[in-house]
Amino acid sequence: YISVFRLSDKAEKEELIFLRNLKSYCQKREIKLQILGSSNSLIENDFYSNIFGPTMFKFIPRYEKRKTYSIVDCAKITVSIDSTLGYEAASRGNNVGFFCIRSKKKYPFFSLKFGWPVKKKNSGPFWTNKNSFLEMSRILDYLSYTNTKDLKRTFSKEFSNVMRYDKGNKKFLLLKKNMKHDNS
Repeated sequence: YISVFRLSDKAEKEELIFLRNLKSYCQKREIKLQILGSSNSLIENDFYSNIFGPTMFKFIPRYEKRKTYSIVDCAKITVSIDSTLGYEAASRGNNVGFFCIRSKKKYPFFSLKFGWPVKKKNSGPFWTNKNSFLEMSRILDYLSYTNTKDLKRTFSKEFSNVMRYDKGNKKFLLLKKNMKHDNS
């Protein structure tokens, strides 16, 4: 799970419901959850410990040389609410479940929808904006039990217009090179 915890913000009701659903799912499937921390704070670790219990999860704190991409690349499934890292992981070919459950009352709420600014349905094979145990189970079971070839095909079809992976940033470097020549 990619943490969206912020020391300066109180967790929203929707996020707490989501985390309790995730705990139930992990208990039912006997999964030990790994949480990719957004900080190295004991407060964040304690927040998750209070929800999941110390035996249910491993907290991976954020630190300067953490190999974040390697960590998400090794995960069988990554769970994301609306983290940019979730989108990056999916563009790298990883299996990511997106749960766009944050408050739709906050401006700019439209940017919290899956795939924004691309217009996507409210729910799809690996995303939803419904905050329920049933929806979570649907998505995580899909990611767990669908064969690799079908998953890759679905992600390619549904995600290619959201974000594409450019290994080595070749397009960016070419653009930068062209801009440098234009300014000469």
